[in-house]
Amino acid sequence: MEFRRLVIPVFLAIGLSVAALMVTVIYLASEEDEIALQNEGRSLKLAVANLRSDFEALAEDYAWWDDFVANTLIHYDKAWVDRNVGAIVDGTLRVDTVLIVGYAGADLGTYIPTGMPSRQAWMQSTAGRVILATARNPALPTRSGFVQIGGELYLVVVSPALPTSEMPAWQDLPPDRHATLVTIRAMKSEDWIRVGESANIDSLRLADGSFSRMEHVLYGIDEAPIASLTWTPREPGRRMLLNAATPTVILLVLLGLVLALFVRRASALVHQLETASRSKSDFLASMSHEIRTPMTAILGFTDLLKSETFGPLGSEKNREYLGLVAESGQHLLAIINDILDLSKLEAGRFELSPDQVDPSEIVEAVLGMFEAAAGMKEITFEEKCEFAQIESDARVMRQVLINVVSNALKFTPTGGTISITGELTSTRYAITVTDTGYGMSDEDLSRAMEIFGQADDIRVRRQQGTGLGLPLVQRFMQLMGGSLDIQSRLGEGTIVRLNFPLAGLPRKGKRRKIAGTEG
Repeated sequence: MEFRRLVIPVFLAIGLSVAALMVTVIYLASEEDEIALQNEGRSLKLAVANLRSDFEALAEDYAWWDDFVANTLIHYDKAWVDRNVGAIVDGTLRVDTVLIVGYAGADLGTYIPTGMPSRQAWMQSTAGRVILATARNPALPTRSGFVQIGGELYLVVVSPALPTSEMPAWQDLPPDRHATLVTIRAMKSEDWIRVGESANIDSLRLADGSFSRMEHVLYGIDEAPIASLTWTPREPGRRMLLNAATPTVILLVLLGLVLALFVRRASALVHQLETASRSKSDFLASMSHEIRTPMTAILGFTDLLKSETFGPLGSEKNREYLGLVAESGQHLLAIINDILDLSKLEAGRFELSPDQVDPSEIVEAVLGMFEAAAGMKEITFEEKCEFAQIESDARVMRQVLINVVSNALKFTPTGGTISITGELTSTRYAITVTDTGYGMSDEDLSRAMEIFGQADDIRVRRQQGTGLGLPLVQRFMQLMGGSLDIQSRLGEGTIVRLNFPLAGLPRKGKRRKIAGTEG
């Protein structure tokens, strides 16, 4: 019995279960991170849109103010413009530059604090074309977008100067008297932080140009991509994994300790079982030997009495009873021999004697042993075995065939047929024994392969037997490196296929481990 065969499946099952659980948790965490990232992207998109729309509303409040139209277009009042429009460039409303641009780019008002790009820079930027177009055509809608000048990013709103009430004087203005209001905000890092806070996003900032999945594209006033924002994702799934890492490690360590304790105790238990198995085998071998010696003497004296060497037996009843004694003694001796062989096999003490063997000769010899018994039941033997020379143990091969043919003869009703074929292949010599007997169900076959196991069929139960025949055959075949294959159908018969190797039997002194035994 090998301890590894017991614990390896347990460890594999536990390891696979833990691995499957970890993969599932990691997958779910990554899915949660992906969903959170998508939600952050949507929130940021909405926050940037709100930033632009709020700044547009501020610009339109001035561009669509009737007093603004009257004092800049109908009758230009520079003092009023300076006092009411230029005053908004003071930081309170987060307006950093204001331009009032007339038809064909006329300068109706320029309010640029120190450090901001010049009017010329703005007119030459991507916003310049939009500014001129809006100044020529007041029917164009307010437009906003981002402009980059000198490496800095600005939010720009271009709004046509329009009155909100009926102003005949404005309607009578020639086309070259229209204007547009340009409001500009320099986007600093703190502005983006505020936008990120409104979107519940951490560390929002301008991207440095390297690709990242955490990016939101910013569009210029001409609708062309101009820059992008990036941020630090919250990654709730990853944070959950990090928080669970320490408890998980502790649990795995505890699991390892429990498994180590299990292995230690299981190893001790298996050692006890192996010791008990060896003790049992030694006891059976010793007791069988002690019983076989007097039983051999009993059979010898029985044969001597039957031969009437020292005088007649007397009545026929004496002869009948003596025959029953001899028959029972032979049956008991066969059981003892089987127990001895099984004990040696389980203890790993059975040694093979390899030699050149012709399986067809052994088949003929075995059939000859059962010829009389087959005749009494009117059972026909059909034999067709190829001649071959293989390396095997003739005694073990004979014992295997005796057990198989004996079973076939025992469980085949009167008038049946038993066929034995032998076929040589490139790697095996296959002997097939087919009978037309009672057959067995799958459940009965499994039971028959167990030590002392017998089928439950009443017809089988009527036959003498200890349930050692097939288990011995299986162990003998494993010992020789061969295989046993049994196919049976209830009420149709049984096919037993014995595959003997052509060579490679372990030499004397070398033992081959047998499945289900210690050794």
